[in-house]
Amino acid sequence: MNLVSRLFVLAIVLVSLTASAHTGAPWVRVTLTCDFNVALKAGKYDWVHPGYKSATVPKGKCTDKAKVKLKFFQVNKKVVSIKDGLDEVSSHTGCSPARWQHLLALGAQHPKYQRHRHIVAIGDIWSYTTTKPRGMKLKAVPSLYWDKIDGRNLGFNATALSATFYIAAVCK
Repeated sequence: MNLVSRLFVLAIVLVSLTASAHTGAPWVRVTLTCDFNVALKAGKYDWVHPGYKSATVPKGKCTDKAKVKLKFFQVNKKVVSIKDGLDEVSSHTGCSPARWQHLLALGAQHPKYQRHRHIVAIGDIWSYTTTKPRGMKLKAVPSLYWDKIDGRNLGFNATALSATFYIAAVCK
């Protein structure tokens, strides 16, 4: 291999490492389940946010057993709004924000991803009613994360996110 070829290979390696650092993970393929209860059961979560009991599952286009590629992005701000996250995802050609079906498929099929990352799906905004204090209506996005007390969690996050969160996106 001549010097020009070696430099070209090195440049490609550096570009791919930079892309992985920006996204926090390369990508992962998942197979969708469009029924929320089936997807929830498949996740075998140790804890599920109680808000899911009162929440209305957002409707939208979903093809059962469709295979999609997910990537994960972070926004370089202390507090990240949903708009910031949507802007970040849309800045990547061929990507759109992940929805609950994508997040739950990730949790069921690749549970290790949530062990080291707090992952949110901003493609759906959920509404739910709190039990404590009783009757408060809130908006949130679904999330996967891990903690030492509860293990694998399916949570809700307010629509202001932390810079440490990974935003899941469906990319072609």
